[in-house]
Amino acid sequence: ICMYASETVEAPVQSIVVDPVSVVRITYENNLRIAAARYEMEAAQYQFDRFERKLSQFTPFKLDTTIERESETAFEDSVRERELVDQGDTTVGFEKEFFDGKKIEAGVGVQGFSEDGADSGNPFFEGEIEMPLFSSFTRLERITERSFEESEMLEAWLDFIDRVNESANDSQGVYFNLQRAKNRRELALTAMNDLRALLTIEEGSKQSEDVAQIEGQIQEYQSDAVENQGELESD
Repeated sequence: ICMYASETVEAPVQSIVVDPVSVVRITYENNLRIAAARYEMEAAQYQFDRFERKLSQFTPFKLDTTIERESETAFEDSVRERELVDQGDTTVGFEKEFFDGKKIEAGVGVQGFSEDGADSGNPFFEGEIEMPLFSSFTRLERITERSFEESEMLEAWLDFIDRVNESANDSQGVYFNLQRAKNRRELALTAMNDLRALLTIEEGSKQSEDVAQIEGQIQEYQSDAVENQGELESD
């Protein structure tokens, strides 16, 4: 049994011989169910890797900017006076979070003030350390979450392997059924040709019973050939 494929319209037709080994490879490369299972497996792997990165994340560049404005209005001798105070902070730094929930932050920044048209500012350095109240509980919780994500990933891997095995077995089953139908069809056609040659000899004699028997056998082999041809065309 041969399948034909061509890379481009102009390229010559290339013959691909299908055997019990190549049918598995062709199924793996072209079966849509396998492709869907492969996508689910890769998505689960990506989700697990993303989850692990978040557990011990490191942000090398962190930019924070805050702007505040205070306004105060007062009346003095029936004259309305308004006072505005602007404050702006800009910080550049990093942040690191550990598996057990601890977090450290550090950065440098500039703080500016503006009051009654007079501007002033100064640089500063800030650092912060966060410690969970119950670090053992945080660690246990994250271990549980990681185990869940890992089990989801492994389940997707196993589903992919099962889908490949199932599809490969189905393809090989179809291949062997086609091979059997092809061989039975060829045997039936060969038997029909032999019986027709025998019928020509027997028709010269006057044994009508032998002729009828041979014609009946030819009909049986013809029916068998047509049945197997239909199986080849349907699969």
